[in-house]
Amino acid sequence: MRTKVFVTRTGQRYHAVPDCPSFEDAERDGRGPIRSESIALRDVDESQQTPCGRCWHIQPGYDEWTLWTHEVELSAESEYETAFARLVVPRLGIRPADVSTQVDVRTPSRAYRIDFVIRSSGTTVLIEIDGRMKSPDRDVAGWQREVDAKRADLLAHGHRVVNLSTTRVANAPDQCVTEVMAALKDAPKRPQIARTDALDPRRPAAVESVSRHSVAPSAVSAPPTPSRGRLLVTGLVALGVILAAVIGWQTFSQVGPDAAGSDVSTTGEEVDEPGAPENGECPSHQPVKGNINAEGEKIFHEPGWRYYDATDPEACFATAAEALSDGFRESSVQ
Repeated sequence: MRTKVFVTRTGQRYHAVPDCPSFEDAERDGRGPIRSESIALRDVDESQQTPCGRCWHIQPGYDEWTLWTHEVELSAESEYETAFARLVVPRLGIRPADVSTQVDVRTPSRAYRIDFVIRSSGTTVLIEIDGRMKSPDRDVAGWQREVDAKRADLLAHGHRVVNLSTTRVANAPDQCVTEVMAALKDAPKRPQIARTDALDPRRPAAVESVSRHSVAPSAVSAPPTPSRGRLLVTGLVALGVILAAVIGWQTFSQVGPDAAGSDVSTTGEEVDEPGAPENGECPSHQPVKGNINAEGEKIFHEPGWRYYDATDPEACFATAAEALSDGFRESSVQ
């Protein structure tokens, strides 16, 4: 199932219909008649991989998943990943922001590129689309050994993995929905895997040794048992801390809360207030853009993300953490 879109020779967007209102605007600007060409979304030129903001939103059936599935179709390594994105993911009861594609996951032995990572209610599930049709030129036995070894390594280090065959994704999407939902329900609570911005298939797939796109192994060693002498020292230190806290509280009560300062957090770190845009842009010391869309949803974009340059900020933040604390969520397209 391939999406058909319309492009023009000099345009910078792909369109849903051949008579998009933006074509008429351009013609009125004196550019002359504009001809549109129907092509497959996967064949769109790199410079035009941005959806038109006028015609897509008024199409029948348009919802929050439409442009997300477009992103997958543009970047997917096979048509079966696109089929999974269209036929399975929107039926899982999650949001587009809960699923990432082409994520680097690391174990002590090596790093893997995972097709989909889904997070829901504090659980994380890795989805792999496997099948001979994705690698028709590979040796069957060698390919199967590689798939099995990858799954075993990920499972051994605490990851929940669902392997779906290309045949099942294409011909039995209902079964895939049931299996993935069961995995999300039964998966143990785990720290969330960082989102990836590797949606563009033209970017190199190198895995960084320390990266916001990587996942560290979950094994944690048990703490050593303390000796009696160490316990005694620890107890004396704790007693000193308690006495210092009591003295500090008495001093604070006498001085009053106003002397503590209002721009310092309980952790001792300075907290910057959201900044206002300057001439429609965020200042260099607060580069994270916060935007409120037509539905009232607060979304932030970091420099380098897909829609960063096109976003008109309504608030500016120094870090993503500050944006999150102010009620903004990260953009689902990075």
